[in-house]
Amino acid sequence: MNTVRFEKGQYFGHNTDGPGFLAAAKACLAFSPEGHTAAVIGCGGAGRAVALSLAYGGVTWLGLMDIDLNRAQQLADEISAQTQTRAEVITVERLHEANLVAQCSPSGLAIMPEAAAPASAFRPDQVLYDIVIPPGDPETPTMRAYREAGGTRCANGVRMLVEQGALSFAFWTGLEADREAMLEAVEREVKAHG
Repeated sequence: MNTVRFEKGQYFGHNTDGPGFLAAAKACLAFSPEGHTAAVIGCGGAGRAVALSLAYGGVTWLGLMDIDLNRAQQLADEISAQTQTRAEVITVERLHEANLVAQCSPSGLAIMPEAAAPASAFRPDQVLYDIVIPPGDPETPTMRAYREAGGTRCANGVRMLVEQGALSFAFWTGLEADREAMLEAVEREVKAHG
């Protein structure tokens, strides 16, 4: 839960990670989950929300990677039991099986500056959405590895942040947010802090 709405004397919690990711993947990469395959790198908070949203959105197969194999397996079991998606824990060698790779690990942040997967793990016709927002440089290390493999359709986490903000704004005000104005503001600030 990352957004709380107060209504009629009650609090309602919402998580905008999954819906924000799906909206960003559609806006930036023209990707919709139904009938496709996907892989999620990192099954922590945001990665879990992204994986569940992809499963409920209709991906047929979902590969899960995490440094904590138990966490990844628990999530795979939950998804397989509750949705029509076949979910399983995979290694980096199987990332190429996914139409979409969602990079949701800390890779690309200061604490983990390397790519989440090497170039050899990607196919040129895949799409990659990396939820990390790199300060100053629009490309994350994982995006660079993907491009090295010949991939051309990738995005960083800026649009996801905008979509999450727009969802929160709608919860709080009942109004539609100006996503393009928000996107310009976020991109300007990210560039300024590089």
